[in-house]
Amino acid sequence: MNKKKLAPLVVTSLLIISTMLVLTHKPFVSGNSNPQHTATVTPLTTTVPVVTYIFNVTCKSGSINKTSIILPASFTPISARAKNDTGKWVVQWVSAKKSYNFSIAEDSNATNLTANQWTRFEVTVQWPAVPPTTVKFGVDAFSQTTASLNNTLWLTVTFNPQFTATITPSLVQSSRSYNFNITIKNIASSTGLGTINITYPPEWTFRAIINYGGSRPWSAIHDEPLRTFKLSGPNLLTGEYVWILVNMTTQSTGEDPTNWLVTAWDISGALLGTRNLPVTVDGQAPTVNIDYPAAGGYYSVGFGKKIWINGTVSDDLNITKYGLTLTIDDTRFERIVYARHGDSHTTYDFAFANKTAIPDGKLAVKITATDASGRTGSAERQTTIDNTAPRPVYVKVLDQNDNELPFVNGIYWMGAETTWIRVNASFSNPATPITGKVYYNSTLWANVTNGTNITTTQINVTSSSYVVLKITLIDSAWPTPNNFTRTWEIKRDKEKPSAPTFTVQPICSGAIIKALTATDNVGVLSFKVYVNGTPTVNVPLTSLQAQTLTSVGVHRTFSGILVLNLTGYAGKKANITIAAVDYGGNEGPAVSTIILVPKGTWYPIVLHEGWNLVSLPLIPNNTATSSIYSLILKQGAAGVTVTYGFDNTAKSWIMNPTTMADGKGYWIYMKAYDVLIVQGLPTPEPPALPTTYHLPAGWCLAGFTETTSMEADVYLESLEPGSYFRWLYVWDAAAQSWTMVDTRPESTDLLAPGQAFWIYLYQDQDLIPPIP
Repeated sequence: MNKKKLAPLVVTSLLIISTMLVLTHKPFVSGNSNPQHTATVTPLTTTVPVVTYIFNVTCKSGSINKTSIILPASFTPISARAKNDTGKWVVQWVSAKKSYNFSIAEDSNATNLTANQWTRFEVTVQWPAVPPTTVKFGVDAFSQTTASLNNTLWLTVTFNPQFTATITPSLVQSSRSYNFNITIKNIASSTGLGTINITYPPEWTFRAIINYGGSRPWSAIHDEPLRTFKLSGPNLLTGEYVWILVNMTTQSTGEDPTNWLVTAWDISGALLGTRNLPVTVDGQAPTVNIDYPAAGGYYSVGFGKKIWINGTVSDDLNITKYGLTLTIDDTRFERIVYARHGDSHTTYDFAFANKTAIPDGKLAVKITATDASGRTGSAERQTTIDNTAPRPVYVKVLDQNDNELPFVNGIYWMGAETTWIRVNASFSNPATPITGKVYYNSTLWANVTNGTNITTTQINVTSSSYVVLKITLIDSAWPTPNNFTRTWEIKRDKEKPSAPTFTVQPICSGAIIKALTATDNVGVLSFKVYVNGTPTVNVPLTSLQAQTLTSVGVHRTFSGILVLNLTGYAGKKANITIAAVDYGGNEGPAVSTIILVPKGTWYPIVLHEGWNLVSLPLIPNNTATSSIYSLILKQGAAGVTVTYGFDNTAKSWIMNPTTMADGKGYWIYMKAYDVLIVQGLPTPEPPALPTTYHLPAGWCLAGFTETTSMEADVYLESLEPGSYFRWLYVWDAAAQSWTMVDTRPESTDLLAPGQAFWIYLYQDQDLIPPIP
């Protein structure tokens, strides 16, 4: 072969060999499906804030060509590079993941790390201003995009600070002035601390440096533009400290936290680090909201039969972290619930419940929250407690004539003539409206929409002798309405009462009925009295049995005794007929008696237990004391312990006089309450002279002889002006005490029937009472 043909072949062969050699040295970057790795870091402990860490990454299986070093939160990245132990690697910072990513360079002669091969990476960082005691770096490995089976490996490193810094107080209120103490101590720097800067937050206002001191005589200045206190002095050795006390006004808004910064250098000027001094600023007072009970309205027991006061409390501070005190001003309540509101740390739910009984009525409570800085907030709530069911004001069952059926021993009684009935009722309860139902023998009779005024339609009871009435009501108290349910029996009374028994004692223009009684299967409701066949009065049994003098029209009752007013029959015969009426309205057989009614009139005088100063308001038809006392209705003369009259001429007492006259006064001592019926004439019968009562000078005990009240000056008009002392002395028997009556013409003081009085005369006088 000639040389010209051989030359091109040699060149071609050399090119092929060169290409093969290049391919032989190109790094192997193909992926592997099952990479695994381990990692270590040095140093494990540091005392300075800027540290260079060496990470050793070892492939355990498969292959690795990418590695990520993940920095702890709040660390500041400074630089990173590969140590290129196995060839050239490149690095890239990925801020989104806060990591340095390492990979084999395109122009590197390095191959993938395979089993038991390792390489190192160098990362320089700065610890945060307030370094945690320990942190973790993360190490991930990849084969191309295939992650190592044990991603992420976490490597722990420790910071041992060379100085400490503290601030007090560390929890404050906004816009307030405090004295802050900042103390810095050398705990590990063998070189010693030489300079310290303390920087306070923006929007805080410097007031004064109060004092400073420590282990050595340092100096302190305030650099206002930099918001910094600069401290310097002799070298602070390990264990020595320096402090400064400054007066500052906090910022106007809340913040948790806002940071003061303490930066220290050693005596040679080397930075030892910066420490955060967090101060929590409370910008607002807590807010208390009471949800239940609602304002106003009526509140009743809820769960567990308790009165609940529920609401929320909120604060700009983290309540979970800093705490909060919640109190109520009513010691009958205790806090039962206090828990986070959902996931919030600044809002808590609360519930107070009563531990002792709460009576119905107004309830006013105040709940006060005090947060960790001492700020307080409160809420007040007023409501009305109502745990009482609606109460009946009245429940009436009316007949076809709208007459009330008698109610005796829990039973309504229909009369023999009752054909229709209806209900008229009223219930009281503050929590209105009151709603419910009325039932007739278990059948709905009426729906109640306003329980304060219940009126049903009429129901025919002609064929009924027994009916059950049922009323069910609920009020509007919340959360638990109060219920009222009650049944009543309605029966028909067809049996008439018995004929009555009684005695009759005629008196002037009247009659005294005693021992009036009758029997009935249900009970006697009243007594009907007829005079000469004319209905005169229907006397309820309750009035007849009254224990004090009671009026029934123009008639009087007391302690089972009826005093009839028979003015129109004076001097005539009267047929007194009495019949008993039962609760069914049935009138029994009547009993009659005929009496002769004496002329004149009668008047009742109430006698109280103890002393009574009385007079006779009429001219008695019999002046014997025994005759007069025989008309003391209940006790008779036996009820009188002693009687005193007064001789106005001799000015001496008369004990237990045998006679009693009009115009005089008498002291009567009674064993018990009673009523004296005085009978006689208001004026002498013709042709007698008008009544005149002589009153000698000095004290006289005189009587008021009228049957109607009269002004004192009118009654004494016959006395010469100026002949007697202006004031009359009278006795209040009910109160057992003296009182006075003014006799001046312009006075409206009255004298009452049956009243006696002391009068002092300067000269003898004759009293001539006005004609009634």
